Amino acid sequence: MKILIVDDERMICEWLQFCIGQNPECQLTGCAHNGEQALALFQENEPDVVFTDIKMPVMGGLELLKRIKEISPETVVVLLTAFAEFDLAREAIRQGGDDYLLKTEMNNQSC
Repeated sequence: MKILIVDDERMICEWLQFCIGQNPECQLTGCAHNGEQALALFQENEPDVVFTDIKMPVMGGLELLKRIKEISPETVVVLLTAFAEFDLAREAIRQGGDDYLLKTEMNNQSC
């Protein structure tokens, strides 16, 4: 399974990279720090799963989600956020997001 990580927080990217590296069935295809970079990596590497932050500079995760689903509706997109705002979760679902995780709830058992 090919995975793309998108987050403007370096520590979140590093932790997710570590988790992905623990699973031999997963392959990291890249790490981007905004949606624009991520879209380029997505088109180049065609990952199966994208973990993306919602609030980022240049292009946010909701816009990235929309663009990915237009290109590849079968790609699983998991939105990450530090904000427990119901409106963000609802919009993520409306745009076709497959899951919504709070960064504060991610832990070693999530790996």
